[in-house]
Amino acid sequence: MHPTGAEAKPAAGQNPCIGERACEGLTAKVGHDSCNGFEACLNNGGKVGDNACNGLAQACANNSGKIADGSCNGIRVCDTNSGDIARNSCVDHFACNSNSGEVRENSCVGGRACQGNSGAIGKRSCNGDLACDSNSGPVGDGSCNTGTGAEFLFSACQGNSGAVGDDSCNGDEACQFNSGPVGDNSCNGVQACYSNQGEIGDNSCNGDRACQYNSGAIADNNCHGFEACKGNTADKP
Repeated sequence: MHPTGAEAKPAAGQNPCIGERACEGLTAKVGHDSCNGFEACLNNGGKVGDNACNGLAQACANNSGKIADGSCNGIRVCDTNSGDIARNSCVDHFACNSNSGEVRENSCVGGRACQGNSGAIGKRSCNGDLACDSNSGPVGDGSCNTGTGAEFLFSACQGNSGAVGDDSCNGDEACQFNSGPVGDNSCNGVQACYSNQGEIGDNSCNGDRACQYNSGAIADNNCHGFEACKGNTADKP
């Protein structure tokens, strides 16, 4: 099956726009093997790369951001997305649905991983179910990735509003509902900085629940280990 008429005009690649209303209302260029599925790129206005925006339904419907190769594959994965998506990102159902932040390479992979996100996401970050769902803070490289789910927890940075540095907030619910800025290589572990409100320096608060419910300012190289500073309210220079 090949696209015909108005649907075929904007598409330059091979095998694009296969499926009912796959490219209806499309106004941007589409790459090879992209925009396949029911209403896959319905009313899409963002450029789509190769092997992108494929899924059972509405993978990139109403999208306005640029989608790179190998991205936005899944059910409604980038529906109503407005952020630019780099390679191999936003994969799995609803992963970047209603996302408005820029997403770098190999990020936001998992069910609802970056749904409703508005923060800029670095490379290799926000991977896992609900990892950065409703996140509004900028996330560095290698951060906010969920763990094994052994405790049936996920959501590394779900609802986070604080700035997260590189290699931080990795683990189930590591920085869920965090509102404080987190430095590099910090807050790694199950609920390490869950509901934290204080500023966290570099190389701090690593360990399960290390700084859970903390509200004090934690300097560099502090509060390591299981529940090391859980519920802390004092500044730790």
